[in-house]
Amino acid sequence: MLVDRRMQGDDIPFISSRDIDQAKVEKNISVANRADRLLKYLSKKSEENSIGYILYINSALNQDNIKMYHETLAWSESIELQEVKYLIRYLSRQDLLETLPGYESNAGFACIITVDGYRQVEENILNPDSSQAFVAMWFGEEMNESYEEGIKKAISNTGYKPMRIDKKEDINKIDDEIIAEIQRSRFLIADFTQGDDGARGGVYYEAGFAQGLGIPVIRSCRKDILDENKLHFDTRQYHHVVWETADELRVGLEKRILALIGEGPLTVPTAP
Repeated sequence: MLVDRRMQGDDIPFISSRDIDQAKVEKNISVANRADRLLKYLSKKSEENSIGYILYINSALNQDNIKMYHETLAWSESIELQEVKYLIRYLSRQDLLETLPGYESNAGFACIITVDGYRQVEENILNPDSSQAFVAMWFGEEMNESYEEGIKKAISNTGYKPMRIDKKEDINKIDDEIIAEIQRSRFLIADFTQGDDGARGGVYYEAGFAQGLGIPVIRSCRKDILDENKLHFDTRQYHHVVWETADELRVGLEKRILALIGEGPLTVPTAP
């Protein structure tokens, strides 16, 4: 659970007793999923440097190698290096990784991502070329500033364009439009803030629909809703960007988008 929260951009995850109870009943990740997660991690580390970058995973070298060693354990839900090596050999037999002879030892190994490895990581991303972010939220006037100065700016600043269904022109049957626009989106932002008349059922539905498709969902909620325990129990175990002001919402969402999704195609280059 801690690893998943960190993967989603939560640098200092808050774990409650409810989270601990949930973790105790969670099933272990399948071996195939562990291999996929390891490939995703190694691909990410490679892309931070260059294509074909040699990845040294070693528990007895310098600090960077040791850090990568511990992160490979965490991402692949492994307890020891031998488990990581097993997954590496599996990925190598699939031609997704290439291990480098002469570097393997009891303390670690070295490898590079193949072109097929990069391709598989990309194919696991739904709508990789989409610049659209679907926004599910309460459309009440009370949320206007939070949307304009928080959600909308966060999406734009990270290189994407927001899709809020009530602002779409020439809308036809709204249920069909919602489903179609979610399917076109790179990710979905679901804000679970609600008014006095109760939870916004559409937000829960749209977040669940996107998650079922494999589209990343970034959740947020105003602090008073969480403090008053109004958030439905089905979503409480997920990490939420908790905010009190529109600026806090913007900063939190920007961080989460960049950590979970990365910069979008509409990013404006910074002037030299």
